[in-house]
Amino acid sequence: MKHKKALLYLLGFLVICIWGIIIMRVYAAVGTDKALLPALNITGGTIKTHVPVLQPDTFQLQLGYADPFKELETEGQQSAVSVAQVATETVQPIRPVPAAPMLKPVNTRYLGYVWNAGNRKKVAIMNQNGRELMLEEGGLIDELQLISISSDSVKVKYKGKTSFIRINK
Repeated sequence: MKHKKALLYLLGFLVICIWGIIIMRVYAAVGTDKALLPALNITGGTIKTHVPVLQPDTFQLQLGYADPFKELETEGQQSAVSVAQVATETVQPIRPVPAAPMLKPVNTRYLGYVWNAGNRKKVAIMNQNGRELMLEEGGLIDELQLISISSDSVKVKYKGKTSFIRINK
């Protein structure tokens, strides 16, 4: 117990010292009177005594390359003619193909899911045309096949198209 008490006093003293130093530095930075805080005044300048020695370069540039633009000057006049010929050709603009409309299953809503206690599989609760049905993955309602069940949506296949039905809250 005495050891804990001594440690507590030591840590308290350190906290007070650290906060005192912080407050003195803030006061010295904000205040204009330097005579009030002689402990923070720095006498003499700091002089850098060690200057690193730079190593000389160990490589040389090879400047014996040919001018890459001299060849293009003579070919540039010939290529200008071929560019003009290409420019006269009309290019048909590409028209974007509209996306096929999403085929929504007729009046089908996803209401949620429950766990089947017998086989530990998810069972989706669906509402189609006013009747509530419970389907496992792979189950069929008319032409609607349930592919997968998640907490916020179900993946279904209807007339060969795959789509998602979000939960209705």
